[in-house]
Amino acid sequence: MQKSNYMYWYKGAIPNFGDDLSPLLASLISNRRFKHIRHGVPWIKTSKYFIGSIIHHAKLPYSFDLCGAGCIDNESRIFPPNKCYAVRGKYTWQRVEKFKSKKKVVLGDPALLIKNFADKIIDPTIDCSNDFKVSFVPHYTDLHLTANLNCNSVNVIDVRQDPRVVITKIAQSSYVVSSSLHGLIVAQSFNIPALWIGIGNKIYGGDFKFQDFFSSLGISNAERTDVNWGDSILDYINHRNTICKEYKHNSDLLFALEQAFER
Repeated sequence: MQKSNYMYWYKGAIPNFGDDLSPLLASLISNRRFKHIRHGVPWIKTSKYFIGSIIHHAKLPYSFDLCGAGCIDNESRIFPPNKCYAVRGKYTWQRVEKFKSKKKVVLGDPALLIKNFADKIIDPTIDCSNDFKVSFVPHYTDLHLTANLNCNSVNVIDVRQDPRVVITKIAQSSYVVSSSLHGLIVAQSFNIPALWIGIGNKIYGGDFKFQDFFSSLGISNAERTDVNWGDSILDYINHRNTICKEYKHNSDLLFALEQAFER
């Protein structure tokens, strides 16, 4: 059976490396190039929904396969997928299983696979080894708020950059502080201790996608640390023994996520 080379990922007015991970990682897994489609295009038989909180973007009579994407919240209307192989976490699955309740699915974000393809992603021309070891990865809606924080001695990573650049910088970090979900997930992929922080309240869907992802690791009610204006990011790292957590994943999950995409 011929596999679909069509994929939907979110393309917003502001670039975001988390969204752009979809075509990058999909091409590395499959050795195929994927064509971006606009959601709601009925003539395409089936396309893949791979990474991101994008399930609510699919509209009937559009046909899509779920290979790791998630819901943005618990209220947005969603439609039944053609097939469901993987979703980001158990809270997304609780919403999708009413459509596909008899099928076993993989729970986890495919971005956990990043380290498996590090040799093809890491940009050797980017050397942060002489820079700060603590990296701060703010969500793109939080970027304008970083001026209210003390980021001295911290490497601030702009998620609007090319995903290879962002991943390379995260991979060279010793600790990651992030209000971006995929900042946390990429750190996790490289087994770098990461701290989930909250800065503003403008992330669409609130904490849903974070709790959804952590649920796939068996973590319920993951703790977000809210920072205060004027605080130094390093103040939180200084308590890394109790705050920074290395969320573990296993090789079985990674294998299952890769197989779910290729089905």
